[in-house]
Amino acid sequence: VVTSLVRWWWRRAWADAAVEVRAWARDPEWPLLVTAVVFFASFLVHWLGFRLAVHRVGWPEPWFAPTEWEGRTGWRKPMVFGISNAMIFVSLRQALRAQRLL
Repeated sequence: VVTSLVRWWWRRAWADAAVEVRAWARDPEWPLLVTAVVFFASFLVHWLGFRLAVHRVGWPEPWFAPTEWEGRTGWRKPMVFGISNAMIFVSLRQALRAQRLL
């Protein structure tokens, strides 16, 4: 019962997100979608790089020196920058749509 509920929720969430992204691509605010996607992709690339660096996977020493979450060689700031800016652009789109409804 619980697994079928989770599967139903996942299908609904995925379908609703796909419909919303397609609608956003046709709206006048489509540049916000492009910008949000770029920032979200930046977050994903930095997250993947951090995971590879932590486990020293992928490339030899010059690419991934010993890494930290904080500090000069830290990964936290670029990841937070990417995801927070993506959320800002999504919120900006929602605000513009709400203003248009008034």
